[in-house]
Amino acid sequence: MIFNTFDPNSDIVTGRSLRVSSGIWPNSAMAITQSLMTTDFSSLTSSAGNQSYGTSPYDIRRTAYYLNVFPTSTENTNNDPYFSIAYGNVNGNLGSGSYGTDISQSQVFPAKAVYTQYSNLLVNSGLFFMNSGSSTVAANDIWVIAFSSYKMKDNVDAGVLQFSLSGSNGNFTFIDDSPYNSSVKTSYQIISGSLTSPPSSPTYGGFGTFFPASGIIVLNAAAIANLVGLGAGTYPYSSAISPSDFTVNHYVLYNAMVLSPSPFLVQKSEFVPSTRYFIRVKNKEFNYSNNPTYVFDGTDGVHPAGYIYNSDFITNPRTYITTIGLYNASNELIAVAKLSRPIEKNFSKETLLQVRIDT
Repeated sequence: MIFNTFDPNSDIVTGRSLRVSSGIWPNSAMAITQSLMTTDFSSLTSSAGNQSYGTSPYDIRRTAYYLNVFPTSTENTNNDPYFSIAYGNVNGNLGSGSYGTDISQSQVFPAKAVYTQYSNLLVNSGLFFMNSGSSTVAANDIWVIAFSSYKMKDNVDAGVLQFSLSGSNGNFTFIDDSPYNSSVKTSYQIISGSLTSPPSSPTYGGFGTFFPASGIIVLNAAAIANLVGLGAGTYPYSSAISPSDFTVNHYVLYNAMVLSPSPFLVQKSEFVPSTRYFIRVKNKEFNYSNNPTYVFDGTDGVHPAGYIYNSDFITNPRTYITTIGLYNASNELIAVAKLSRPIEKNFSKETLLQVRIDT
């Protein structure tokens, strides 16, 4: 017997997924230095070809709503953003490019559009609520860190997220509270702490919410600004670009990240569908080989063709399994699996092997 047919009911397992995790940053790195991050916001708003509106430096097609962030200048040069930062306000107050009129006298409110967009996408309740102490608080204005769907694959992993912000009150590091939850959730709260020195128990300050499946961090802008020291008052936080008619609150958060000396840690996961084939080699099977070196070919004038070359194999036949080939119904080879080391096979041994094909 030189082949076996799979029993689809017992030998083939489908519908399984393999989770593959790695760092999200270039070369699958887990961490990058935040001070090395760059953005193309300034180059776009100061470009002579930029479609600015009125005296505002914003590009209505993009920079008024969000800014792209790159791990280093290399990715910036290659136009390869890894995440974006946006500012949203439920009432559409000035900030992040919201202004009254453009050259066509049309009202545009990017801050309100951003808030509504992420609210509909993530919570569908009109307002974002964050845990503060033993209760919840509504965040009327938010900062959004959204990772590129192309970079994050299927998921941004909870429990291995860490970022820092620097302001007039110092440097502050944040993580998610998933390690303190006994069950898997669709969202987790952002708390103060680090992965190397996590708090013994979480303290909730209403800082934000992390949505792993969407790869989105929503920060309570007022709470973060008050803690870190990113400007006095609720609106606006600061004037980050000058000259400017309006504040650019999304740039304020980017600036707070770049000023931090701490690393930004992010891990992604990809769920790869796979099919598993169980190769069951019973004791009476595959104890002889069709390899030409296993038998004489009859040309030596002494041994007949087909006579076993090694005399020990006549009374005690054995083979060494090194390769598994998978064939379709037309006897076409469609996959080959190599074993890390040969497995001896004889009449007193049985072997169970598993071949996984990722699709």
